[in-house]
Amino acid sequence: MVKVFILLVIPVVMLILLETKMADHKKLAEDLQFDLIIQSPTIGLSGGIVIMWKEDNVSVNEVATTPQGIHAMVKVLPNHTPWLFSAIYASNNLADKKLLWENLITISKTLTYNWFMGGDINEVLKARDKFGGNPINPSRSNMFWNCINECKLLDLGYKGSKFTWSNKRYSNRVSLILERIDRCFANESWISQYPETTLLHLPRTHSDHCPIQVILKGKPSNNLTRPFRFETMWASHLTFPSIINEAFNEKFHPSTIH
Repeated sequence: MVKVFILLVIPVVMLILLETKMADHKKLAEDLQFDLIIQSPTIGLSGGIVIMWKEDNVSVNEVATTPQGIHAMVKVLPNHTPWLFSAIYASNNLADKKLLWENLITISKTLTYNWFMGGDINEVLKARDKFGGNPINPSRSNMFWNCINECKLLDLGYKGSKFTWSNKRYSNRVSLILERIDRCFANESWISQYPETTLLHLPRTHSDHCPIQVILKGKPSNNLTRPFRFETMWASHLTFPSIINEAFNEKFHPSTIH
């Protein structure tokens, strides 16, 4: 089901959706009142990533797009330092996941910018981050921790519910599985730029994943004080599931909304 990952500078400027299973996201972005998009195609009946933003508040330039992630340079207007944003949707296939970790390490070795990475890692990294089901696989989790250490990234933590994914079998506690598989990381220079960033796990709506809200706060100071209001039309409005269904089998066409 669609995973909602929100990157926020008050007012809201970016929305990231993972596993949309959509061939094209232009209509969805228009419906949600965003101006521009970068998207990654579906593979068969799975995948799909899109970054949407409002051009008056942020500049986003595509660097690279793969089935497991979109990498883009972000500049919050008018005068924030640009930084690299990596929106990740990791495959469950081990070979593909190894390739993703290797690509992230390659990026880190040449990167001179502040770096923020977040999304669906599709891996439980610690035993305490899982309830129910089979035990975690230490070998797989260690591969990712090695990647994070090589990239010199730090976990940004969270507020709210401990788990970000559920199999929704709440009526039977024996078969219920809860996991924290959605995370955000950043390098030290990005954390220095936004030292008071807050990451919230919001209540689940249509998805088996909870939306993630990231509130950027740091240098330069932002005088805008309007409180954040989660736009229910993004994840709960009546047309959201139907829009996804309409686009489910369309042929992928990269597009920018004008």
